[in-house]
Order: sequence, then C-alpha cells, then structure tokens
Amino acid sequence: MQDMGSVLDWQVVTPFVLPLFQVRTAPKKLQVAYMPDKRPQEAPVVFSLFRNLYPEFAEVPWVPIAGMSRQACADVMAESAVFASFSCLEGLGLPPLEAMASGCLVCGFDGGGGSDYAAPKNGLWINEGDHAGFAHAVGALLNHAQAGGTAAQQQRAAALHTAAQYSHERFERELVAAWKTILGSRWPNYLQASL
Repeated sequence: MQDMGSVLDWQVVTPFVLPLFQVRTAPKKLQVAYMPDKRPQEAPVVFSLFRNLYPEFAEVPWVPIAGMSRQACADVMAESAVFASFSCLEGLGLPPLEAMASGCLVCGFDGGGGSDYAAPKNGLWINEGDHAGFAHAVGALLNHAQAGGTAAQQQRAAALHTAAQYSHERFERELVAAWKTILGSRWPNYLQASL
C-alpha cells in the first residue's frame, strides 16, 4: 500500500491455512488440480501446450477446482500429486499454500502476492506469461511424482514447512499486535471480560 502512495501506518496480518488442508494417509493420484477461474484465457493455453509437449501424460486428469465447498477443495488437493497455480493479482494467494499443506507438488504463477512464500525449494514458480515454461513445470512435477524420488520428497518437505508458517497462532498473534498498534493506550478499553 505504501508503494501505491498510502501514508497510513498499515498493519500486516498474515492469513492462515485452514487445518482441513493437510496430508492424508491415502496415496496421491497422478493428477493435476487447478483453479480455472483464476485465468480463464490462460489455463486452456497451458493445458494445450502441456498435452502437445508431454504426450506420455495425455491420460493424466486435470481436475478443476471450481464451485465446490472448502472440504471438497481440500479433498481434491489431498488426492492430487500436482497443483498448477494460476494465481493472478493476489493479495497473498492461499490456494498454492493450501496445496502445499496438502502435500501437492506446486508449480505455476505466484500471482504477485505469492512472492511472499514462493521459493525455488517449495515449487516451480514461473515468470508471468511463460506458458510454455508452465507446461514444462507441470511435466517435470508429474515425472517427479511418478518417480517418487528425492526431488519430490525435498520439494514436498519444503512446501510443508512453508505452509506451516501460515498458522492460526501466527494470525492471532499478528491480529492482536495490529489492534494494539491501532488502539494504542486505548487497547485495554476494548478487552472483553472472560465469562
């Protein structure tokens, strides 16, 4: 906000990943979860490039996450080996973090706000507009998932570590700190007595 000219003393409160997004005991399916509504013109381009570049994965399903409950979304992520991030103009971008917490290998666009967590160790992050690079990233992650070797294990471990940083405890701590800063010496006046 300050980069856009705001002179207010903005407080940052980091959102948290809901606990229903987690690694489950059932094995992952060789499938790609994605949210087509994020970039409806670009998702088909990446999908088409992927099909042309990786015919060996022509039968791998791409499972759209759209118009479903959070629980259903969590179920799709829990069973998917790969999450393709079409994040766009995000304040933060929770879906890639939810996918990381669910044990998915993640690739794609960080949407701007995802630069808060996107790192080479936790995903294959693609430069804006690099649709061929995106398709190659999906292919690479499907190869890693299929092989089940150290590359997949290391990325999953880094992704789980990243997602764990977006905890409910951190959210509460930052929210209280923000309100204390905003209210200053008036802070005690707004405390509700415990019943």
